[in-house]
Amino acid sequence: MPEPDHALIITCEHATNHIPRRYSLLFGDLTMPLMDHSAFDIGAAGLARLLAARFAAPCFEADVSRLLVDCNRSTGHRGLFCPRLEADERDDLYRRHYLPYRRQVMAAIEAAVGNGRPVLHLSIHTFTPCLNGVVRRADIGFLYDPRRQEEKAFCRRWLSTLKRIQPSLRLRRNSPYRGIADGFTTALRKTLPPEDYLGIELEVNQRFVDDNAHVWAELRQTIAASLAATISGDGTRGGKGADQEGVGASAGGVGGRTSP
Repeated sequence: MPEPDHALIITCEHATNHIPRRYSLLFGDLTMPLMDHSAFDIGAAGLARLLAARFAAPCFEADVSRLLVDCNRSTGHRGLFCPRLEADERDDLYRRHYLPYRRQVMAAIEAAVGNGRPVLHLSIHTFTPCLNGVVRRADIGFLYDPRRQEEKAFCRRWLSTLKRIQPSLRLRRNSPYRGIADGFTTALRKTLPPEDYLGIELEVNQRFVDDNAHVWAELRQTIAASLAATISGDGTRGGKGADQEGVGASAGGVGGRTSP
């Protein structure tokens, strides 16, 4: 059972659709694809920043589109780089964008753990409502490694809390992706023991972003409120789908910066 003083760290691997000028010719006149889910997670950066502000937590954002290099993919993954890149271009993107981003996050985690504080890492994502003709029914997904009991327990409590606050939401665990699929949290679990690290990916359906600004703003505040209640333990004990133990998180003790 971890102490109730986890350091909260927030990341957003698909924060932007930015394409550095030197690579713009790779995409030609592709204005629309650069504005859809293939280029970045629409709305994810705004949610990540709101949560970081709400909890005074460090927030790290990738600064280049995943169309070039995907900061949520491991080295060697076939989807890490744009397939049209030359070897020297891949090396440049790796050194300028991928490696610095991952090192910043790892440094923040190591600083917290070095100070005797385990880390609660929230990796913020959004997903397209329809992929390859298949409609995705979930509104929000909580992704974690089911073999890590504290991650599993925390997600059960967070889901239960959010469901009580907003019963109409369709909430899923390890959906629309598996929590152990290749990703930043999965990579970090390979080097960080469960007593030091909880890695949770939050996936939110982009239909809320597309509906209207008011709906999206309300949902972001609801997510923040549910996280606050889960962290504090308010209303999360003994309910359906909830575990009895509480996991706390406090921020402010971990260095970091909010990327532009």
